Amino acid sequence: MAYILLLLCVAFFGISIKLSGGVQLIDVMLSVFFISVFWTVRARYHSYLLIVVFYFILVVSNVTGLLSGRNFYFEQVIFFYKYFVVLFLPLAIISVVNTKERLFFLYRFLYLVFLVLSFWSIARVGLISSGYFRGSLRSGFPTVPLDGYSTDAHLFSCYLIMMFVAYMEFYRRFYRHTFLKTSVIVTFSLLACFGTGSRTFLLILFLYALFFSVRWIATSLSSSYRYLGLISLISLLSIFFIVIGVFSHSIDVLVVRIPEVDFYLSRALDFNLAQDDSSLSRISKLFIAIDSVSEVGYALGNGPIFSDLVWYDGIISVLIAHGGLTLLFYSFLLIVFIICSVGSAFLRSGFYNQLISFNVIFSLYCSANIVTEYVLVTRNALPIIIFLSLYYVHFSRFKGVGIRHEYDRLNSARG
Repeated sequence: MAYILLLLCVAFFGISIKLSGGVQLIDVMLSVFFISVFWTVRARYHSYLLIVVFYFILVVSNVTGLLSGRNFYFEQVIFFYKYFVVLFLPLAIISVVNTKERLFFLYRFLYLVFLVLSFWSIARVGLISSGYFRGSLRSGFPTVPLDGYSTDAHLFSCYLIMMFVAYMEFYRRFYRHTFLKTSVIVTFSLLACFGTGSRTFLLILFLYALFFSVRWIATSLSSSYRYLGLISLISLLSIFFIVIGVFSHSIDVLVVRIPEVDFYLSRALDFNLAQDDSSLSRISKLFIAIDSVSEVGYALGNGPIFSDLVWYDGIISVLIAHGGLTLLFYSFLLIVFIICSVGSAFLRSGFYNQLISFNVIFSLYCSANIVTEYVLVTRNALPIIIFLSLYYVHFSRFKGVGIRHEYDRLNSARG
């Protein structure tokens, strides 16, 4: 039953369906899944202890906010649920996905949903550009009822680029895609990302391309060509920043003037952060968060229900506002704990390259959350957390079954 509910969550996470009170359908479905699996999850004692300590900091911070006489915002109690999704969902998935058949089916289902949503992004842009559909040019998750002007492009962009990285690091090998198939899917995926008009995908793509290039230089080139590869990498990075600099000040350098292309380029390639309202707003909200906890000595926050803002456009700002520097530092320790635990499990089984891939995907998602607290929105967090959890189960519990020989072949070829 729990596995069926999990599949339904994967099927519907990408569709924004608001119920009464603004509650998303996916959150109701996920809550039912948690209820069905809560008493059957088997995890180590320290995993539960880490969650309890996290909530203890939140509760104490709420008491601090109450004693400080701050305004009470009942609707922000939803953040207790949002944090629970992040902390408990991996444990639930590890418990539910207990057979190879479930693992591989969920892998494939996640990939299929990614392709469908990528197609939606491209198709939506085409329909709006051709006048068949009215709405914002920036693609977002589909809504029910269909609303062209309601778009969550930044969430959609982060989801698409993270699944693109998952494809590059895992799925192309899982499906043994040829160079031609990989090229088609890469082009298809990046066009879908470009349709969101968001800078997030470009930032993550740049960071991933940097890692990919360094790894290629380190593992694929002979020592006599590594110097040339390094020079090529530096040259490409220089060209990238030059292009960014040009488009940050003017989009008129385009030879072909296409309004839709101008729009997406001006959105995605505008890195003039000193004059960007969105970037300045994030900095302003960070100072609001810091100032709000200064009254209680910075160590603790005011808790979710006594915080001045609902969204702070950055996970660092949110953690400071909700739990002060204590919660921020504790969250950092949780990240270190996850990296060390996964590293220990993978290295015991000899999966060094797979550990690197996990750390790359995990680190890129953490980096994206510095820009916006994506992990606290179910539509964005659910597929990424599920994929990382499946990846962990695959190479720790099932020892890479099904594709280990493919990784061994690639590794021997590199050697």
